[in-house]
Amino acid sequence: MLVGRILWTKRAGSARTGSGGPPRWPAVAAAVLLALLLALGFWFGGGGERPASLGSASPAAPAGRLVGSESEAGSVAADGGAASELPAAGPLRWLPPARGKVATPYGWRYVDALRDWRLHAGWDVAVSEGAPAVATAAGRVASIAAEPGWGEVVTLELGGGWSAVYRGLALVSVREGELLPPGATIGRIARAVAAEPGEGPHLHWEVREDGAPVDPAGLPGLALSH
Repeated sequence: MLVGRILWTKRAGSARTGSGGPPRWPAVAAAVLLALLLALGFWFGGGGERPASLGSASPAAPAGRLVGSESEAGSVAADGGAASELPAAGPLRWLPPARGKVATPYGWRYVDALRDWRLHAGWDVAVSEGAPAVATAAGRVASIAAEPGWGEVVTLELGGGWSAVYRGLALVSVREGELLPPGATIGRIARAVAAEPGEGPHLHWEVREDGAPVDPAGLPGLALSH
C-alpha cells in the first residue's frame, strides 16, 4: 500500500506540473527500497506475527507426568506398586507357614533330657524333607543366621511389632532386607532338627508380638490340623 501511494503521488505531481518528460526512475526506485526497508523493520520489530519459517518458537509441551522421571518413580512407590512399608497394625490374616500337621503345639512341656519344664514357643509343623516354608504374611527379612541345633533360622518382620521365626531350614532362598509378599518361599525344610530330635523333618515356627512369643492358634487364618 505504501509503494502504491508513492507511485500515485508521483504521477499526480507530473500531471499537475504538466511535465511530459520521462519519469525519474532513480528517485522511484529509492522510494520503493525505502518503503521495503520500513516494512521489514516493522515486521521484525514485533508489529506482525512471525511465520514459523522465520524462527518462531515451537509450541510448549503439554503439561503432564514425565514418563521415566524420578517424580513418576516416587508416585509408583507411593501407589503401592511395590510394597515399601509394613502394615502399622501387623497382619490382618495369616497363612500357614508350611503344608502339614502340627506335631507339637505351642505350650509348656516336660523335657526328659533336661528334666525340666520348658515353653515350646511355637508350632512344630511335620512335613517332608525339602518341603517349602512360606511367608505367612507380607514381611521384611530381618535376619538370617545358622544356629547350632536349629540349622538355618530366618526371622521376618511383619509390622506392628509382629514377627515370625522359621527354624529347621536346610536351604534359605531369601536375602536380609528383602520384602516378601504372603506365600513367598523362604526356604526348604531340613531332614532333622538336632534341637528337637525324634520328630523327623519339621518346621519349628514361632510368632512373636513385641518380642514375646504368642500362641499361633489364636491368629486368624491358621487352620492346620493337630
